[in-house]
Amino acid sequence: MATFLIGPVQAAGYPWEESYHEVVEEKTVGRHLVYSWSSPWLYSNVTFVPREPIDVVVVYDPPWLRDGTGDSPVDGTFPRTHVNEAAQLVEKLRECGVETAPRVGWVSDWFAGWKKPGWVGIRAVEVLDAVVIDPAGAAALRYHGCRVPIVELPSLHSYARLPTLAPSETEVLAVPDGCPQEHRPIDVCFVGYAHTDSVPLRAMFLERLQSFCRSAGLRSYIGSGPTRTGVSRGTMEQLLLDSKVCFNLSLGTMLNMRTYEALAAGCVLVTDAWNVGNGELEDNAAFYRSFEDVELIVRTLLADDESRQLACEVGTVWAANRSPDRNWRNLFDLTTRTVREIATAREVA
Repeated sequence: MATFLIGPVQAAGYPWEESYHEVVEEKTVGRHLVYSWSSPWLYSNVTFVPREPIDVVVVYDPPWLRDGTGDSPVDGTFPRTHVNEAAQLVEKLRECGVETAPRVGWVSDWFAGWKKPGWVGIRAVEVLDAVVIDPAGAAALRYHGCRVPIVELPSLHSYARLPTLAPSETEVLAVPDGCPQEHRPIDVCFVGYAHTDSVPLRAMFLERLQSFCRSAGLRSYIGSGPTRTGVSRGTMEQLLLDSKVCFNLSLGTMLNMRTYEALAAGCVLVTDAWNVGNGELEDNAAFYRSFEDVELIVRTLLADDESRQLACEVGTVWAANRSPDRNWRNLFDLTTRTVREIATAREVA
């Protein structure tokens, strides 16, 4: 099956170092031939002509499901009006000769802090034929009267990178044998987004964590992740491989990428107890409900090399079973089944 994939897709373990490209990438994922392009394609003058007929169009995190106000979160160069972007998608697909292909939206985490559409945004969803979304997002769409078929999936996230056409991007995050827990130079780390105005609770916890690490004499790294203003993805991976404990605080209702990245790198994960997706983690994390819990957990973990090493070994197995390649194959297989079910339902009707 040939798929045309549109959108910023790092959250599913996609390999792009930069957020957006002006070229179409072509790769094979399982049984699927995938052509990928980023969301600003809607605003480019480039027309994509597929080498093979497109069986399905996937829109990852449809831009019209954002709140529709303010600048783009990337560079502010393109508008964010719900109706315009939905209509532009249809027109752009028509230019490429693939307007008749079924359209499936993948929505990564509804309550990650930016998907807050009103009635117009929900109506714009109806340029799609189906939506794959987390349970909380599914409930929100149904509440607003969405008439598009909804497929619930606990998490679209994964970690690391898929092999691409570029040899420099073929690495997949893995814990080397020579990197046991007790010899890691960083006691506690957090690599990611922590802007006070946007994520105040996370920012508050990180400020207290930094203060605690200083007063306790712990070696820590708390800084921005792989963005235009943060460290590179390669540096982020090395920081995780060098860290004993990784702190996390969720912004949405899905397990975020840091969950997978930390465990894949052999860190002990310390994460919030209130994420509804925590059941998938099983026993592969230490959960906190307050900052006092965080202090106690970190002190206890750092005092016990043997327990951390065991947690590292179990956690890496858990992460390997949810690797990017498996995640992507599952997503595309699910999309294929969804498209077939929609086609069958229409034939019956």
